[in-house]
Amino acid sequence: MTASHDALMQLLTEPSGEVRLASPFVSRPVAAELAAAATLAAVQWSLLTDLDPVAVAGGYLSPDGLRLLLKAGVAVRSHPGLHAKVYLAGDRGIVGSGNLTKTGLGTAARPNLEVSVELTPSQVGAAKVALDAWWSDAVVVDEAALLDAQARAREVPTVAAPSTSQEDDPDSEIAAEAAALLTEAGGVHLWVKAVYGDEEANWEGDGLWIASSKRGKPTFAPGDLVLIYAKDLRLCNAIVEVTAEPIWAPDIIAQDRPQEDADRWPWLNYVRGRLWVHSTNGITPADLGFTGQGLQGGHRRLDQAEFAAAVRHFAGESVQ
Repeated sequence: MTASHDALMQLLTEPSGEVRLASPFVSRPVAAELAAAATLAAVQWSLLTDLDPVAVAGGYLSPDGLRLLLKAGVAVRSHPGLHAKVYLAGDRGIVGSGNLTKTGLGTAARPNLEVSVELTPSQVGAAKVALDAWWSDAVVVDEAALLDAQARAREVPTVAAPSTSQEDDPDSEIAAEAAALLTEAGGVHLWVKAVYGDEEANWEGDGLWIASSKRGKPTFAPGDLVLIYAKDLRLCNAIVEVTAEPIWAPDIIAQDRPQEDADRWPWLNYVRGRLWVHSTNGITPADLGFTGQGLQGGHRRLDQAEFAAAVRHFAGESVQ
């Protein structure tokens, strides 16, 4: 047994033959790493996955990550019901329990406990036979298929996640809150909001607020869930729930911020903290599929997959 990420990257370094990967879950950060390796390789790459709208809605399978792989020349197909995690390169291969995600490969803040086993040459041959059969029955994944999966993901009413009975465990409390957020996400508007400041804010408790530009009354509504992007930290590390309609309140904002900030961002929404992590466990917008520059207007809507990916990251990707 070897560490999943190290074993996989060693396998993919200067492969002696065709690279064939099979994993039902593929996160964007891992897809980006694989796409970079595929671009440099002199052999053909392929990925077999399961373009399941529930997995897309839950953030377990990233359409943007698959787009990166397609752009890198990786052939991608989808087979319903795929559960195997098989990674072959030439006459070498490994199988294991870990998906092509940071938790599956052991690089997340709180990784899953996974097993990765190197195959013998004869076992590699047997694995190729199985992959050949699955590949021939799979459908091609292209931009149209990705758009269709994303459209169907938006129709998924809830994103299920298990609860835990270990109520005294802080990690269990985080997992339970993450599960609640994933379930609620199907019935409210989801946003990412840039906040400013030169310090790391604590987004816990009630009576918190977010401020918006004077250019127009924000459309945040009570019950909406907002991913906080700390502009100066250049990462997202909290989720809050909007608790009240926006009000024009530069006087309240000026109690905590410089007057020029209050004049520039006078619209206020009260919020309560739902899930907050230290910046060391935050996630960058790029890992969620968008850029900080895309928040020049202060906020934007999120789809369920982007929101779920952030929630799962904050929970150590332990919510499956």
